[in-house]
Amino acid sequence: MKVILRWLSTLWAACPYTMLGKKALQSVRGDTKPVKPVSERVRHLEGQVRIGWAIVLVGFFCPFFWIALFSGAKGQTLYFNVIHSGLVILFGLGYLARSRIALARERRKRKD
Repeated sequence: MKVILRWLSTLWAACPYTMLGKKALQSVRGDTKPVKPVSERVRHLEGQVRIGWAIVLVGFFCPFFWIALFSGAKGQTLYFNVIHSGLVILFGLGYLARSRIALARERRKRKD
């Protein structure tokens, strides 16, 4: 259960609207987080991981697919949208995996 909740939390944090809302609240409140010393490479790779999650979310919430599904499209039109959304999701997962592996290697290298 904890794994599912952690995964959902990660997915929620990767949502572009959640990021925008957090930044807006921080600027309104005037909050500043204490910043840990992190290399630029690690920061860049963390950003790449978030981009990967955002691509996955765009593929999942693709408006073309959902419009086709709810408008009653059948046959090739619906299959095309399913395949298109699936390819975007797969691309996002590949991008995410590549970025996570590079981030893990960079963090391991920093510890040594």
